[in-house]
Parts: sequence; C-alpha cells; structure tokens
Amino acid sequence: MRVLIKGAGVAGLTAAHELVARGAAVMVAERTQGFANAASWYAGGMLAPWCERESAEEAVLIRGAAAADWWEAVLPAGSVHRNGTLVVAPPRDAAELRRFASRTSGYRSIGAEEIGALEPALAGRFREALFFPEEAHVDPRRALSALRHGLEAQGVVFSGGTIDQGRFDLTVDCTGAARIGEIKGLRGVRGEMLYLQTDEVALSRPVRLLHPRIPLYIVPRGGGLFMCGATMIESDDAGPITARSLMELLNAAYVLHPAFAEARLVETGAGVRPAFADNLPRVMRQANTITVNGLYRHGFLLSPAIAEEVAALAYDVPPIDPSPTPPHKGEGLSSRCDRLQFSAVSPDAKVTAEAEAARPRKPLPPAGRGWGGANSDELEWNEGKHFCFSERRGQDR
Repeated sequence: MRVLIKGAGVAGLTAAHELVARGAAVMVAERTQGFANAASWYAGGMLAPWCERESAEEAVLIRGAAAADWWEAVLPAGSVHRNGTLVVAPPRDAAELRRFASRTSGYRSIGAEEIGALEPALAGRFREALFFPEEAHVDPRRALSALRHGLEAQGVVFSGGTIDQGRFDLTVDCTGAARIGEIKGLRGVRGEMLYLQTDEVALSRPVRLLHPRIPLYIVPRGGGLFMCGATMIESDDAGPITARSLMELLNAAYVLHPAFAEARLVETGAGVRPAFADNLPRVMRQANTITVNGLYRHGFLLSPAIAEEVAALAYDVPPIDPSPTPPHKGEGLSSRCDRLQFSAVSPDAKVTAEAEAARPRKPLPPAGRGWGGANSDELEWNEGKHFCFSERRGQDR
C-alpha cells in the first residue's frame, strides 16, 4: 500500500510509524521543513492521562494509559522519563487541590516530608500534594526528531514540494489547525509557553501548580532548562506570546520557586491547538482519505492510539470494542481494560479483539535502537452513519 501523509507533526509521524510497521510505503508531505510551525514543537510532552482526566473525558485516560509504553518502544533508550507527576498548590489554594483530586484517579496524597523527598528543591514550600506515580514525560523536540530520523532510515520520504496524490492508494490528512474553517466544528485553542534556564532549581518530574486563574506546569528538560506552560485561549491567533501571558506564566513560576525570578528567559512561543467542542480527537475515513484532527492538548498522549486507529482504518480492520472499565479513585488503570475509539465506524461493523489481533503488522524495533485529501467544506464527523465514542458512548452524536 502506498500512503501519502499530509503533516509532519506528532500525529503525522506516529501514523507514519504504524503504517510503515505494517508494510506500507509512506511519503510525508510537510508545508515547511522542520517542526517550527507545528503545534507539537511547543508541547509539554507530558504523558499524564490521570492528570488530564481532571478536565478531559474518560476516553483520554483510557486511550492515553499506554502512551508511555508506545513511546518507550519507539524512541532511543532513556527518552521516556517515568518519574510520575507532582501536583501542588499553595496553602491558600488547598481547595483547588481537593477539587483536582475529586476529578482524577491514579494518585496518592502526600505531605510535606514526601514532597521534599521527591523534589528536594520544593522542600518546605508546600504542605500537601498529589503524586501520580504511573505518569511519564518526553522531550517533544527530541522525540519528533528521533521519530523522523528513524522513518527516514526506513525509506520514508519527506517532501515539501508538489505531490501527485493520484500516485497513492491512500491519503492521511494530519494537517491540524490548517483545517480550521474547512472542517465543521474545528476550532483553535491558543497555547503559549516559555523556556527558563537556571542552575538554582532541579526537578525530576513535571510539576503542576494549581491556581484558580493561572494553573502552571513546569517540565524539566535537563541542563537546568525548564519548559513552562501553557495558556489556553479560545483563539486561532498564532502570533507571539502576549505581555499578559508572559507575566502570568512568570509569576506562577515564581510562586513554585522564587529562584525562577533570576532564571534566564531563553525562548517564548505560541501554537494553535486544533480542537472540537468536546476536546476529543476524530479519525474518519472517506473513500481513500483518512482525516485525523482535534488532538487539542493531548498530541503526545493520544497520538499513539490515534495512529493505531489510522492503521486499522487503512487496512479495513475494525477497532477493539470500546467498553472500558474505569479505575477506582486513587487506583491505577487496569492493563486489561478495553480502549475507547476515536475513529468513525459504521453501526453494523462487527468489532472484535480477534480481528484487531489478526491485522498485518511488523514488530516495533527494540528500544534503544532509536528511529534515530479531504478537500471538503461539507466534511461531517458525526452524520447518522457514524459513531464517535466518549463518555456518552453508544449514542449517535
């Protein structure tokens, strides 16, 4: 099968990986060389399905729970950091911590002593926190580069020129925010971030600071570099970070640790996250085009599951029955639970795990080796003949 993938962000590259692993000949079309214009370049890279459940539907938890395993199998050894996530709040915002806990699972509540043991730089600064031990993180820029280099090594061609789509059996559209205004219901959510560099703070894992107005996450990148983000503004403006957002992110970083006041501001950036009304992604096939969009703020978390759905649709293999068993509060997710699907499937499709297991695929490379359209204004995601599953699964939406 010859496949053209439009878009070289995280959705396009993970889809390319899954298709190549099943024997497809893949070409990737990119608007510009490199990743500078991709929203993925400005991502936090947090593989945090339990934390994301605080504001996301259950599908994000179920489908994102295996993301760390996928990335660990694909990227060079040591690329996935399995140190968990720490969620903290100043004493005056203790209610925010309780609210967060009431909406999540997979954590344990810890006190000041354990906070200091996990993150010595935060010793004595917070009285209580939530620790999510099963979560992980990657450096998105290294991950994207390694994934691309590995695909090139396997013969995938990246092209920025004019491409004749008629040469291909299938097109996969992963162009994200570029489709705003073309795909019904797709909107932009602006995200702004910055990088700080300081040798006075050391963190081993992402730390989320809760605040009623300005929540913050800080992700260590090594060498005293920290990614701080991110705003969520209902806008498709991809312009530079605003003064207000810069001030609020810096203020929040200072609340987490005063040493950030003396940190060097080495980079700022903004990207537009494509999202639908429910903030869940969509995968749909129409004729010889599969369209992937709406990953919102969950690109690195959900793209492995989305890529598997793309491959299933490409080879006409139904996905697994979407009937998960959610975890109890404070407990982890059972590895045996089924997965919710984001792909559009016909109501009469017979969905079985046996069919999924039988689909053609090649094994992933061993960890450590390092892999280093639909031009339609009328495109409808949820017409009567399609399902999209969420917490209200089983309803035609």
